[in-house]
Amino acid sequence: MTITLLDTDRIRALGMDTATGRYRHNEAITAIKIEAALGVRLTRAPRWSRADWFDQFGVSYDAVGPFSAFRFERQWRRFSEQILLHLNKAQFVPVDVSLFTPAQIEVIELFIADHRLSPRVFTLGH
Repeated sequence: MTITLLDTDRIRALGMDTATGRYRHNEAITAIKIEAALGVRLTRAPRWSRADWFDQFGVSYDAVGPFSAFRFERQWRRFSEQILLHLNKAQFVPVDVSLFTPAQIEVIELFIADHRLSPRVFTLGH
C-alpha cells in the first residue's frame, strides 16, 4: 500500500483536536483502526460537535483509549466512567485496546457486556 501526500494530510486531519487545536497522534491512529474495522471513511468532527469523527453516512464516533497497560489498574475506574460518558457525545464509542494486555482487554469486554453497551461500544486494536 502506497501512502500519498493526500493520505498523509487526511490522516493528520483525523488527529487534529478541534477543541484544542492540537494534533493527537493516538487519535489519528485510532481513526484509521475504526476505518479498517468498519469499512467507513472518517472526517474530523466540526468544532460544535462533542464527537471526534463522523463517517460518510453522518454517524458519529468518540473514542476512548489507548493508554499504557502499566497504568490500567490505577485508571480503570476513571476509564470505565469515560466509556459511559462518551455515550452522550456520539453514536458509537470505540475503545482502542491496542496497548492493553489480554487480561485487561477481557476486563473491558466484560464491562461492555455487563452494561449491555454493545453494539454502541466496541473494542478495536487487538
